[in-house]
Amino acid sequence: MKIYTYSQLKKFKYVKNSGFIYCIDYHNGLVKIGCTAKPYKRYTMLSNNAANYGNYPLGKIWLSERCSNYRELEKDLHKTFADRRVPNTELFKLNFGKFGKYISSLGISYDKDFSTSYATTENTDIALGISIIIALEKYHNKPHKISEEIQQIYKKIK
Repeated sequence: MKIYTYSQLKKFKYVKNSGFIYCIDYHNGLVKIGCTAKPYKRYTMLSNNAANYGNYPLGKIWLSERCSNYRELEKDLHKTFADRRVPNTELFKLNFGKFGKYISSLGISYDKDFSTSYATTENTDIALGISIIIALEKYHNKPHKISEEIQQIYKKIK
């Protein structure tokens, strides 16, 4: 997980069944949280379509590790930050400088199996569920209700 400039994104080549979660600094306290398999191409497209996002200039981009569960993780982050979302956009009222540090503290599980799509095994589903629970507990600062099976696994890894 690292912050990149636009020109640095060229080094990321397409790898089938994998991608990244990203957070782009739109300045003025706004960020865009999304996912992509091709960071350079996505950033270019967003730059060209800035009018759709309030004409905010795009700044640096934070990228997660390459993973196969990037689409699911993006949805989970949108839910986590729903109370900070700008209506009808993927923009959020968040501090870009703190985003990477905050996400790093969540202990999100990045699935590295690029040979299959993400939701193929029960174990990866449980691992993602536990990661989401940990993230939600940290974000909301309170415990969440979970099944007995997941509670047992959760206690082992917490």
